[in-house]
Amino acid sequence: MVKALTSVVSLPSELPLLPEALGTKFVGKVALGRFNLLMPVLPAGPLLPALPLLDPLESPFTQAHGGPRAWGHTESSMPASGVEPVIGRVSAVVVEVDAEISPNELPDFAETFGQEFNQWYGIAISWIELWNDLNLTNLQESYPGTTGTIGAPDASGIASGWSPVERMYVTSAARAISEGTLALAFEKATADEHPPAEWVLYLQGAKTFDDRLAVIEAATAAEVALTGAIHQRLAQLTAEARELIVENANGLYGMVKLLQKIDAKKDGPTLDKVGKQLAKPRNKAVHAGWQPTNHEVREAFVIAGVLLEEYSPLPARTAGV
Repeated sequence: MVKALTSVVSLPSELPLLPEALGTKFVGKVALGRFNLLMPVLPAGPLLPALPLLDPLESPFTQAHGGPRAWGHTESSMPASGVEPVIGRVSAVVVEVDAEISPNELPDFAETFGQEFNQWYGIAISWIELWNDLNLTNLQESYPGTTGTIGAPDASGIASGWSPVERMYVTSAARAISEGTLALAFEKATADEHPPAEWVLYLQGAKTFDDRLAVIEAATAAEVALTGAIHQRLAQLTAEARELIVENANGLYGMVKLLQKIDAKKDGPTLDKVGKQLAKPRNKAVHAGWQPTNHEVREAFVIAGVLLEEYSPLPARTAGV
């Protein structure tokens, strides 16, 4: 019986990590069981741009399935001291699976675990993208896929059939991911806790290359957030009554106006901006096939983001993360 499986997992895109997150180990869980996820470590000695990261595991299996770029690398600009990197750009990790199966069951186990890991990782990355304002996944994938092999540490490994994907790159050191952010995102993935629907819509709209669809998605995300806020504030009424109120609120503009009256607040998103930057552009895109400019798309997302933060704030990471 095989009790410990090790996998080299190439990520859908490079993770820009703060140095504190390199060399760390995280614990996750899917239906098939618990697993450890190990980040690569920086090599000892002088560091240079684009220097490969070291293999985090010392075993014939990982050495055979690694390679300089298989584990990760750093291409960030160096600080004045020239000693430590600003961010580590990790392109692959090691996954240790806690399992007890016979060798002949390994191929089926590997394929199923790969599918479950993809879904787990997709949830975690959705949180990270929203918290750190990053684009780490390909919108064309139903969920962020990974590539890799899985097998016993002393075996040559068996192809798991994990989906091949394209990489997308990020460069901003200011958006680099901390160890705490990774830990919380992985906790949410293990708990199967997805970001709120309105934030998922907002994220999808921000990734699309179709400007017309982007404006529609931004407005839809705001509408979902506003609808939820109205239902929450009028919880003493029946569901039918609340739905009728939403229906008669006359779209985004009317729902924002209604919520401002309910909350008795004079600050917050201005009705003029809601109408000009989001409601009217959305209506033109839906009913007239209007194609907005890049500037108009950015304006729509700015006001949509303000509405989401006001009426459905994204759950915080943790204090100090």
